[in-house]
Amino acid sequence: MKWSYILKHWGCTLLLGTTILTLVSGFKFLSPSEIGNALVWFTIYLIFSIIYSIPTLIIYLLVFYGLINRNIDSKWIKLILISVTIAGITLTTSLIDSDKLESLTIYYLLSAIVTGVLLKFEKTKLR
Repeated sequence: MKWSYILKHWGCTLLLGTTILTLVSGFKFLSPSEIGNALVWFTIYLIFSIIYSIPTLIIYLLVFYGLINRNIDSKWIKLILISVTIAGITLTTSLIDSDKLESLTIYYLLSAIVTGVLLKFEKTKLR
């Protein structure tokens, strides 16, 4: 079974979303102190992203486990998993504070879609 798709999709979504968030946060990247500040904020954003994404990851794993042994085309499984990720990101950010996190949601949604589409998914059965 290709559990690597799950870890790649989850990890790449968090890394790409956090990178986009850090880049658009207003750092000028012209001085070493700005680069240092950006790296500190990148680390903080990444830690919180990992913590807040754990419930979505658990649901993602359950859905994946439920779909993998069914006679469903791998393209549909991939679409369902990307949709679960989108729903999880949207629900998580709306539960935190929807007014201040609209742009944050967009960055992570875009990264989830891009990484989900670009990564390869090969369906194999559980034993």
